[in-house]
Amino acid sequence: MNCERLQTFRQEIHRLLSRAKDATFELMDAVMTTRQASVPGQGYSTIAWLPEGKNSWALPLRHERITSWESPISKAAWQLKQLLKHYHHKALVLLDREYGNAKWVNATVKLKVDCVMRIRSNTCLWGTPPAYSGRGRPRKHGQKWQLTATEHWNSPDELLELVTSSYGRVRVSLWKDLHFYSAADNPVNLILVERLDPTGSGRVMPPLWLAWTGERTMPLEEIWHQYLRRFGIEHWYRFAHRNDCIGRCLASRLLSNANAGAI
Repeated sequence: MNCERLQTFRQEIHRLLSRAKDATFELMDAVMTTRQASVPGQGYSTIAWLPEGKNSWALPLRHERITSWESPISKAAWQLKQLLKHYHHKALVLLDREYGNAKWVNATVKLKVDCVMRIRSNTCLWGTPPAYSGRGRPRKHGQKWQLTATEHWNSPDELLELVTSSYGRVRVSLWKDLHFYSAADNPVNLILVERLDPTGSGRVMPPLWLAWTGERTMPLEEIWHQYLRRFGIEHWYRFAHRNDCIGRCLASRLLSNANAGAI
């Protein structure tokens, strides 16, 4: 093959890549030049400390692989339990949508923590059951609350509208004492955060659904601001992933060169 054509082809491939171009390109080289390349993906669970205020960094406290006999929820609950042995203050745990369900609520019910969980927009919750009528088995569930059918809901227990510098007009609604179907004995508070003003491009932002569990109470305005701190861990993940990719590329490249020398 003509060397100039090969060079042009490689330059075009590099140009088409988006983020971490050099690391991705090196990884492609390593995979294609290794006879028996294997790049397995491993799931990891991370608990990180997030500073107060507006920050874009996080301090990882536990970062461990999820084994084949564990689930992300069971692993995170175990990590949190180990961490609380050395942390003697009231902890506020911020969790993404993968943990916003009955399994997480049941797994952490005995832990002295408050949790703010993001939940999926197609989630269903149930209200408090009516008083026992004296006949048959007492009911565990009340009215079904489907997040996509808010027109059939009761009025919120708390409602707050405010103007923020970053998001414009925001409306925050709260309904108390709901529960997941498989966690009827562990109530949660449902929080809906709506950005009322469209973005600069005219796009309407989807609502943010949160669930709160815990013993203490927190002002409605503070709860959703606290959850926004969770995105600080995303910057750490990008940093760790980029450095991991570079390390894997270098290791694979050394392996490839060693194999070539042996031949």
